[in-house]
Amino acid sequence: LPYPVDTVSRGWGNTKSQYDGCKLVPFIKEFNQEFLQIKTLKGKLYELKIDDQLIGRFSVENLEQGINLATFSNTPQCQQATKVMILNEERLEIEKRFRDYAWMEFSFFQEKGLLFADNQAAMDTLRFNLENNIFLKGNFDMYSKARYPEIRKVWQDELDLIVNTIYKINKPVTHKVQLIKIK
Repeated sequence: LPYPVDTVSRGWGNTKSQYDGCKLVPFIKEFNQEFLQIKTLKGKLYELKIDDQLIGRFSVENLEQGINLATFSNTPQCQQATKVMILNEERLEIEKRFRDYAWMEFSFFQEKGLLFADNQAAMDTLRFNLENNIFLKGNFDMYSKARYPEIRKVWQDELDLIVNTIYKINKPVTHKVQLIKIK
């Protein structure tokens, strides 16, 4: 699958997109190639369709030089890769909750003698220390949910579903490719 280079800035405080990064790093040239090259065509202009979906119109010169389909967001293969990417981002968000919960347990509660206590005494200790620790303050809401094993179980079930779905939809798919002479 092609790597769908995102044009939207993502992440807290990030003002640059993956596309912006590709201006600095030759990622597309070195890692993201889905090359279509056709030589000895007659005519001047062709329409490319994949699975009956119009991808674009290309001159004979463009087709002879080659077109990198990995840079087209409207191909079925890019749409498939985008779904995988979005699901992987969702997976990351859930995994981050587990990592932050583990950080709270081992970097804060353990030294307080409250490792995996997940009780009211832990919440009271956390509240008492919020003003002195920006990380605790930023993760208070997450911990107030994650301290319940039932919540963590639902998160784990969701994580498992996402991972299983990623592996189900990331399989190679055969596509019908048509090159139709326009002129």
